[in-house]
Amino acid sequence: MINKNLFKLKRFEILLVFLILFALLFWFILLPKISPSNTRRVYSTKQSLLTLKEQLQYFNKINHRYPESLSELKKYMQQDPNFPQRGKFITERISDPNGNTNEYKVLNGKGGWHYNSETGEIRVNLTQPIKHYVSSYLGNVGNEIPSDW
Repeated sequence: MINKNLFKLKRFEILLVFLILFALLFWFILLPKISPSNTRRVYSTKQSLLTLKEQLQYFNKINHRYPESLSELKKYMQQDPNFPQRGKFITERISDPNGNTNEYKVLNGKGGWHYNSETGEIRVNLTQPIKHYVSSYLGNVGNEIPSDW
């Protein structure tokens, strides 16, 4: 009888150790990967792109041309009190959670923005699917390529 109780106790201890290990694994490894902050990064970038497009159209309507750079857009935005989303300079957050405002004339996948000053076209400068840049992204647009938005 002592042997059976000892066996049950060891089995319970082993099960308890596995449950604790699983809980630790979930807490420290899996939970951060399914963080809603990754979804917010993608949503924020999409919203930023739409806002930039609106700002570029406004600039073009007033000045009959597109700004030479996003820096010119930013300077103009700070001076015009009627500017849409005034004071809010937009960042791309997929390649960098803290925000990436780099501007490129060539679509090269380095993050930030690809801007064509002749046409006013603005694109997210990321040429791979979202899950390439945010490996733990579990949202429904993980296979989308941001430069195609």
